[in-house]
Amino acid sequence: MHTNKKTNANIPSRIIGSLLCLLITLFGAALTGFIGHILIAFEYISEIFGRYILFGGIYVILTCGVFTVLIGLLGFFSFIHPNRCTSITTCVGLVILIITTTCTSVIVYMYPKTMTNLIYYRMIKTFPNYGQNMQITNAWDIMQSNLRCCAIHNRGWSDYNQTVWYKLTNADIHLHDEFIPRVYLFCFLSKLTLSLCLNYS
Repeated sequence: MHTNKKTNANIPSRIIGSLLCLLITLFGAALTGFIGHILIAFEYISEIFGRYILFGGIYVILTCGVFTVLIGLLGFFSFIHPNRCTSITTCVGLVILIITTTCTSVIVYMYPKTMTNLIYYRMIKTFPNYGQNMQITNAWDIMQSNLRCCAIHNRGWSDYNQTVWYKLTNADIHLHDEFIPRVYLFCFLSKLTLSLCLNYS
């Protein structure tokens, strides 16, 4: 009799725990799918920001997502079939996940300028190869088209003066006109169209 009462009393807590574990599993699956999509669809960004910086961050988040799914499934199993081993494993996994997330957040929060300088250094290092390296050229074109920005500093097309593309395209010193990148023209027209829409809407 006492065993049945105790079992019935644990049913609500098991249901709530199972729902929480289900939410954790869904969150981990969504995070894993989102990062996987970025890894496949936006791989070209690594040509601009550097493979070490980009893939390092992506793989850390991807690992956390997969680990979250596993923890959620373990927790779900431990609530359905109570077992001391799975419960301890779930608790240890949650502690490790919390510590990893906290450390990563603290590093990003404490050293934003360092991360910015690393990315800025990579951008300056890769941009002069615009027009020579096809992967870098395509990466810059796609990024500028998506973000509606121009080059590194977003102050016009003067950043292109030091690129291989500019030196090859404007090599004739007898020409008074200078060619500008097509992607810059598209971004400029997009900004102009957007400003007109905002002003006259």
